[in-house]
Amino acid sequence: MKKVLAKIVTVILVVAMCLTTFTACGLISTNNQADMAQTVAKVQIKDENGNALVEVDEVKKSEMLSGFMSYGYVYVNSYGYSVSDTYQMILDNLVQNRIIIQYARVQLAKLYNENVAKKDSDELTPFVNYFVKNVTPLSGNALHAMTAEGETKEANFKSFLTKYEIAQAEYNVKVNVNSMIDSYVEEDEEEEDEREDTTFTARATPTEDEKDELLEYELLEDVPTEYDYKVADVVLEKGVDTLKNEYKYTYELNMAVYAAYHVDLSTPERIKAFNKAIKDLKEIGLVSESAKYDVKDEASVLELDYFKKNRLGQYEAAIVAKYEDSLLDEVRAKLTDEALWAQYAAEYNTQMANYKNDRTAYETALEAVSEDQFVVCNPYSDEKYGYVANLLIGFSEEQTAMLEEFAAKPGKSDAQVKAYRAELLKQLTVKDQRETWVQSSFGKFENNAFTFEDKYLESEVGSEVY
Repeated sequence: MKKVLAKIVTVILVVAMCLTTFTACGLISTNNQADMAQTVAKVQIKDENGNALVEVDEVKKSEMLSGFMSYGYVYVNSYGYSVSDTYQMILDNLVQNRIIIQYARVQLAKLYNENVAKKDSDELTPFVNYFVKNVTPLSGNALHAMTAEGETKEANFKSFLTKYEIAQAEYNVKVNVNSMIDSYVEEDEEEEDEREDTTFTARATPTEDEKDELLEYELLEDVPTEYDYKVADVVLEKGVDTLKNEYKYTYELNMAVYAAYHVDLSTPERIKAFNKAIKDLKEIGLVSESAKYDVKDEASVLELDYFKKNRLGQYEAAIVAKYEDSLLDEVRAKLTDEALWAQYAAEYNTQMANYKNDRTAYETALEAVSEDQFVVCNPYSDEKYGYVANLLIGFSEEQTAMLEEFAAKPGKSDAQVKAYRAELLKQLTVKDQRETWVQSSFGKFENNAFTFEDKYLESEVGSEVY
């Protein structure tokens, strides 16, 4: 990223600030709204010829205060930062974020404009093809990073995003609003109910399990897990079985959740907490003193300044995430069989050189083998030294208990116990992970054996079948 950014001219105009306004005794000035509206930095990226690629971005003092409220105070309370140093760090972060966001917009616009005419062709990767087909430029067929006259920044940002990404961003804003209300409700309950011992158990969200991060177009064919349906039912409240019938794929299930989720102002307690939160935000200048809203109208609530900026921030995050995905997609597109083999061979040679005279380092590396860290050589093949991964597949605790219970029954012979154990073994599902290599054209499966190309067996000379 630094090398890429070095090719463009980055203009950062830091406006002089009255530092005393950030001290503990003078954080808030008399005119809070005017104080928070002060510009503390301007950011604009240009090409090598000095031509502006995007409009000037202004960093406001209100954003620095929001940053302090969001994470800055942790550095003061937990890491010994001074308030002044913390605000400087927040300003640096805001400026860097602006540069990244601007650059992401420029590069995504370029990616779109260069490929939109090729949509549905074999020239495009699935990622690029989905991108050019599912975003809507504001003017004609071109996607532009520069905000046009009369065009809002929000509209420009949305033009880079799919309807799924927009729905997800707006859902995240509502989640943040509800979290804010929850925190104020808890404060009120602590103040008013300290003498009461009665506790209430809210409906729990299912515990999250691990799942690979999928791209949007992959969600169109991804089947939700049991956990996914349980989480969705917290919002949709239709029952897991009903959701399984209505939503077969993760994309449509998520979209249903995003559409059904709302800011919860359904009780007097939550309305009171929300009003208190807005009062506090007005006092520090993050919401205009003259701002009006109707707690019965979610749209008017979400149009308050603080939440509008939150929404814009969500759009920005989605744009940066899409740009990162585009970079990964570009790398993957270049990973041909020969390129992978060259990388494999280089790693093999490096490991052989590092481990052939250092058995301790080799054994340490074997112990550290993981999903992302491999050992691809055996420098001690003459000694028949090697290792096997995933050799043993054990019973679950439940199956072990069932086997022990069966074996403990009076009159059960060893043959009967072995037969019962064999029945339990049939319930285990085992997948040979080498299948993914075969599917990637590195080998083939014939006569119940996996055969790989000789070039992937350098550390096992003469061995072909595993």
